[in-house]
Amino acid sequence: MKHDAILCPFCGTAQFNKHTCTFCHKTFGEKSRKEAQIEMGPWYIRNKANPYAAGWSYTMMKKMAGNGVLNAKSVVRGPSTRQFWLMAKFTPGISHLIGSCYACPVPVRETDTCCTGCGAPFSEYPNRNALGLRYATQEEAQAALAELEATSVSPRTGLHNDRPSKPSPLAIAPPQEHPHKQAIATRQAVVESGNPNEKPFVPGADLLDQLFGA
Repeated sequence: MKHDAILCPFCGTAQFNKHTCTFCHKTFGEKSRKEAQIEMGPWYIRNKANPYAAGWSYTMMKKMAGNGVLNAKSVVRGPSTRQFWLMAKFTPGISHLIGSCYACPVPVRETDTCCTGCGAPFSEYPNRNALGLRYATQEEAQAALAELEATSVSPRTGLHNDRPSKPSPLAIAPPQEHPHKQAIATRQAVVESGNPNEKPFVPGADLLDQLFGA
C-alpha cells in the first residue's frame, strides 16, 4: 500500500514518520503546534543544522541568551536589523542580553537600560508580530520601489549608483578619424621605422579612450 509523505509543519521536511519529525525532532500534534506558536516571533538565529526553523519571540531570545544558546558570535536578524543578518554583539536589543554594548566594546549587564560608556539605549522588542521592516506599509514600499527604479543599480553588486552607467562597447559606433590624429597606417609606419620617441600603437586605443578616458 502506498503511503503519502507527511510534511513537518515546523521545518518543512517531508517524511513518512507520523509522530515525530526525523529532522527537527518535534512531535506532531495540536499541543506541539500551540507551543511553537507561543515561542514564535520576528527574531531569527542562523542555524545550518535547522535552516528552515521559524523565528523566535523576544522572550525566547532572552531565554536563549541566558542559557548560552545565543552568544556574541551568533548571527541573528530581527526588528532592530531590518531583517538583515548581523552578529549578535552588534545587534540593538540583543547585544546587552549577552553582556556587551552594540555601539562600543564596553561590557554591560542585561538589566542595564543604556550603555555606561557611550550612552547607547538598550531597547527591548516585546511585540511578537513586528518584523521591523524599513517600509511598514504598502504605500511606503511602492514609493521606495519608484525611487529605486529611478536610480541605476549595479547588476553585479546590487548597490545603488547614481552616476549613469557607461554604455556597452558593442553599442558604440567605430570612432571617427580626427584631423589632429595621424592615420593608423602612418603611426604603424613610424613604429616600424624604429623611432624610440614614438608611443607604441595599440589597436582599438581610440575606442578605449572614448569609453574610459585618456
